Amino acid sequence: DEELELMVHVRRASPAPGQAVWGVDQEIAAMHLLERLAELSESPEARTELLRLADEARRYEETRTGDVHYLYSVANPDEYAALSGLTDPQEGSEERRLLDALQRTVRIYSSRRDPDRVYASSLERERSMRTRFMERYRAVSADSAPPRALVKMGHWHTLRGFYRADVLTFGNFLAELAASNDMTSVVAATYVVDSPDAWRNSGGVIARVADPDGITVVDLRPLRPIAHRDGIADLGGAWRDLIFQADFLIIIGGGQTGSYETAYGTEVR
Repeated sequence: DEELELMVHVRRASPAPGQAVWGVDQEIAAMHLLERLAELSESPEARTELLRLADEARRYEETRTGDVHYLYSVANPDEYAALSGLTDPQEGSEERRLLDALQRTVRIYSSRRDPDRVYASSLERERSMRTRFMERYRAVSADSAPPRALVKMGHWHTLRGFYRADVLTFGNFLAELAASNDMTSVVAATYVVDSPDAWRNSGGVIARVADPDGITVVDLRPLRPIAHRDGIADLGGAWRDLIFQADFLIIIGGGQTGSYETAYGTEVR
């Protein structure tokens, strides 16, 4: 609910004449894209194949109650790549954009299943985020000055530089985009300490400065020249890197991973 409320507030506050809330990650489902592509296609052969794939996806996506993720576990990348030979969408068209997004998503997920292609999956995912962002950014910027954007996403993707998948982050791209437009970017990384979700907990210097019952904001920028000359005792390599990758830390005392209940009463964390 909080996620949806945030989107509503952003839309109401935004002066943007067009779309104010964008998604930048790969697609999580295929059915709706396949059905829309079938509507747009002028080829009977293409429509038949698109509807066949939509029916296949529907078995896994219509209720979302099973453990099988269609695009990750079932979708055949060769069948989706072959769609390019059945359709001939114009550059810049909705059909072209949706087909590219769908094929890119299938490549990302299928590569993830192959241990020898995991790096390729991570690399294409980060590139995909840039592509998706710039599609909307250019549309909003067409008739006005470059917009200010608030980007909310996974922790590792927002930090500047390389992250643990050994690829340049989406956040690094945003920092360079801002600089190219004579603007600035600010990165705030969030952490929790003493959460019931042990895997989310952060220790070390984070735990030492955190208020266990409130929210602590740490400005990392004044620490950079000190960290650069190794002037902070007992500072591990990961925390040292973080001082340069983010500008602020937001440490939520008592915070934990979000949870919700499905229509079937199963709690999902």
